[in-house]
Amino acid sequence: MSDLSAVKALAFDVGGTVVDWHEGISSQLAGIGKHKGIEADWVALTKAWRIASLQRALGARTADLPRGNIDGVHREMLDKVLDEAGIDGFDDTDREAMTLFWHRLDPWPDAAAGHARLRKKFTVATLTILSISLIVDVSRRAPFHWDAVISCEMLEAYKLDPSVYRHGARLLALEPHQIMMVAAHDMDLAAARKEGMRTGFIHRPREWGEGTTPVQSPDPATDIVADDLNDFAGKLGA
Repeated sequence: MSDLSAVKALAFDVGGTVVDWHEGISSQLAGIGKHKGIEADWVALTKAWRIASLQRALGARTADLPRGNIDGVHREMLDKVLDEAGIDGFDDTDREAMTLFWHRLDPWPDAAAGHARLRKKFTVATLTILSISLIVDVSRRAPFHWDAVISCEMLEAYKLDPSVYRHGARLLALEPHQIMMVAAHDMDLAAARKEGMRTGFIHRPREWGEGTTPVQSPDPATDIVADDLNDFAGKLGA
């Protein structure tokens, strides 16, 4: 492990890294589908919704996104994926409620305890495409107690734009090398590393559901690779 003594803060991706979006969304979609008498492949719809939302948001200018945040993106992409799947029967009220499913995601089993351990030693912040209100809602469920909440909706652009990582460091009043970006996604870590941040990879093999998508592999340049947040905390001496 390289020398990490200069690291003072951890900047977390949230969706997929600390909360389980796949299980949360697919189960809630199945619930509303049953209530409305609508049958569909809710697991496939969950994945399509996530992919479409990421494609719409990643690298975008904030001003170009509906509502300027991921909630607007989720609402817009919900119409798209329902239409493509040929699913009728959900009115505008239903679709607004379904958009808020993303605000009711549970943490991975290890996440709250690992997060609490890390916060005893480091400043712990978010650096995420999720909206501020979404972060607040899922954090109260966990619970997660962040020292700072930084959302791309506060910035001019969305990940993986290099400016996101520079602005994150500026808001924390730290140099990039004093911050470790923590994520389950190597593309996020690679972008952060290019801007001078240290990086920590958390394995989340079930992020896209059981046995459906290959586990993402960390780049050899990653400073810490961990099985979960408790393992990560231990490797950082927290």
